[in-house]
Amino acid sequence: MTRCVILAAIAGLVLAGCDTTGEAVVKTVSVDMPTPVSCVPADTPNGPAPSLTAAELLAARDAAARYQLLAEFWTSASPDLAMLAGVVEACRTAAPPPVQ
Repeated sequence: MTRCVILAAIAGLVLAGCDTTGEAVVKTVSVDMPTPVSCVPADTPNGPAPSLTAAELLAARDAAARYQLLAEFWTSASPDLAMLAGVVEACRTAAPPPVQ
């Protein structure tokens, strides 16, 4: 009997804490979120494929042959690198300043 009284008292206290008489308050909040935009143009090709490997440089017969391989690589990659440098500079100017 004592347990029933205690349980009834606890249930009464729990239910007394609920606000079931008032109306529900619905609050709509509008938040402006910036939409992420890529600063890299969609038609930008991937970077130059590494056509020169360390094994090829090590297999060269002397330093002059290694320099020749490197010169050929950079000559073929320079137009792509110039285009990518332009894209990187456009990204830098479009980005907000870093937070310090």
